[in-house]
Amino acid sequence: MTHRDLVAAIADLFLGRTCSGCAQPGTLLCTNCTPFLLPEPEIHEYLIHTGYGWLPAAHALTYRGVVRTVLFTYKDHRVPELSRVLSPALASAISALREHANLAPTVRLVPIPSRASALRRRGFDPTRVLLDRVQRAEHLPRSVVAHWLIDQRGSGASKRLGRTARVRASKDAFRTSPRIRPGTEVILIDDIITTGSTVSEAARTLELAGVSVRGVAAIAYTR
Repeated sequence: MTHRDLVAAIADLFLGRTCSGCAQPGTLLCTNCTPFLLPEPEIHEYLIHTGYGWLPAAHALTYRGVVRTVLFTYKDHRVPELSRVLSPALASAISALREHANLAPTVRLVPIPSRASALRRRGFDPTRVLLDRVQRAEHLPRSVVAHWLIDQRGSGASKRLGRTARVRASKDAFRTSPRIRPGTEVILIDDIITTGSTVSEAARTLELAGVSVRGVAAIAYTR
């Protein structure tokens, strides 16, 4: 156990925390739930279509059971400390996609931003926090993470929408930042891939601005 892990364990004890996977008291993630978050990266060649072509998509976990509960707790119960146990899965998915697409470790990583309404409610951007932790853990230059997408969606939630409704809701969901660099190769980063409609719209937005999107990496995929 590292010094950081020991400090976290002591904090868990004194703050009366419970496991985010099973609600067992004593820690943010108990030893029984930890194995469910061990990364097992997979690549899907025909999951995300931008309108121009297929993008390879990598994920490290399946969005069900403990994984689903932990991600829900992280995002909707506002527990940013859980980025510590979730970021290895995102790092694994990014590494798998880099290898699959023969990309350099310094390829730009562009996170899909949270809705403005969700950001206000949660007080943090889950994907951005996870990606920042990955960047620090892998000692990547800060310039690798490129915040080139700006959310312009309404406040309506999309969790309960079907595929067709999600596609309609995601149309014109983003615009690009003035800092964008056309001609750059990037990987799109998200936390969970469901229908792929939001990711597809984000990729289209970047490609129309002259950026080459080489794939998508996420923590989990909803089968």
